[in-house]
Amino acid sequence: MFITPNSLLMAETTTQIHNLPYFATARITDILIGAVIGLIGVLLVGSRSASSLLPHLIAKTIRSQSQLFFKLFSEQKNESTFDWSKERNKMRTNLINLRTVYTTALGEISNNKTELEYLSPVIFSMEQLGYLLESSSKNSNRPVLSDEILAYFLLVFETMAKSVEQHDSVTKKKVPEIEGYSKLQKEIISLQDALQLVQDQVNFALK
Repeated sequence: MFITPNSLLMAETTTQIHNLPYFATARITDILIGAVIGLIGVLLVGSRSASSLLPHLIAKTIRSQSQLFFKLFSEQKNESTFDWSKERNKMRTNLINLRTVYTTALGEISNNKTELEYLSPVIFSMEQLGYLLESSSKNSNRPVLSDEILAYFLLVFETMAKSVEQHDSVTKKKVPEIEGYSKLQKEIISLQDALQLVQDQVNFALK
């Protein structure tokens, strides 16, 4: 509103051509051409950029939750809190980024809102899992899980992350019980169910 009229007045006063309509037409033409180029760029390059990032961010967040889980329930739990607090902060950052990208994807042009809505339970379950892991970090009486059980939990998390990256149905695995942490066990099961449901709904929609 202010720059364009000012530039038109400056252009007219600094030239021998006193033709305001000429400068106004040139300026408006430049603005329209720039706007069209910008719209084309958004449509071709950025219209689905957030949507395309979601699988990577979901897998990355699951892996960060896996690493925090390992730090909390392995023999390292009694060591310096620096390591697991670093993993906790990494998980927090990933969850915040995931929620931001998901919200951005919902507002994209030409997005597949139905497919994005399928992901809502997955995002919710991951946030709940993150909350439970953070709550577990405040309890110094956490049990130390055996190497075999820890390795199995890591396999469960990695299976979920891989299924998202490969756009494949997750292979549900039995989640071992953790004494005093039944909610954590149930949330991991819920995340598996949510991921499986997403892929089943997407496959059904494709048919």
